[in-house]
Amino acid sequence: MQAQKLALVIVGVVASIAAFSTARVAEDAKVTAANEEVANVKVTASSYFAGTGSYPADSDLLRDYLSGKVKAKYTFAGGSLMVSRVDAVPGGWTNIVFNITRQKWQSGFDEDGIDGNLDIRGP
Repeated sequence: MQAQKLALVIVGVVASIAAFSTARVAEDAKVTAANEEVANVKVTASSYFAGTGSYPADSDLLRDYLSGKVKAKYTFAGGSLMVSRVDAVPGGWTNIVFNITRQKWQSGFDEDGIDGNLDIRGP
């Protein structure tokens, strides 16, 4: 009886580790996809600049040039490729943070709003 209880506890621990690991992999995949998206938006903004002589104010102006739906609205700092603001869009990224300083998405939240991160939270 004691061995069965121990086996059950071990199975429970292993299952919880596996569940945590799976969730972490999914979160990492989301952050990677979001970083690929912002890189694609910046490349497209560079092409926009080459054709017009000015950078777009935000990613909304790039809709006709981007393949697929962008999962956030990126606002550029005047006349540059530096993202200065990120806004949520319906069906977009949730529960990840865009770090303005690093110009990268990352896991987690910035509760205080003073370290250069912009949160995108889910419903």
